[in-house]
Amino acid sequence: MGLVLTTLDYLYCLSKLDLRDCSLCEGAIPDDIGCLSSLEDLTLRGNDFVNLPKSIRWLNNLKFLNLESCKRLRQLPDLPSNEELTVTADDCTSLKVLPHPPNIRRLRWFFFRSSQLLQIGWQSSQQ
Repeated sequence: MGLVLTTLDYLYCLSKLDLRDCSLCEGAIPDDIGCLSSLEDLTLRGNDFVNLPKSIRWLNNLKFLNLESCKRLRQLPDLPSNEELTVTADDCTSLKVLPHPPNIRRLRWFFFRSSQLLQIGWQSSQQ
């Protein structure tokens, strides 16, 4: 069994969080990740979750989101509205749904390869 984080609210001043290759499974990232208002760099590469918490959209200072090799990741929630945000999702082989197009358009850079992408947008608004 991988690492499970119960809460992150006490880390509100954190600017960088590197959880690469921690075997994070579905539900291991708490929904209160959105309270990390100072977070600029979030590395989640090489983990086993299927979805990211929807509260990730509230990380308005986030500049780098690394999701490389998260092979079970199926969709991205709406992302922060930071125009400086760079998302790397290379080798996310199960990624099928990206956020609503206006949300993607705000990104500075979005890198992804080896994806089975089927749908862009509308998914998050239907749920």
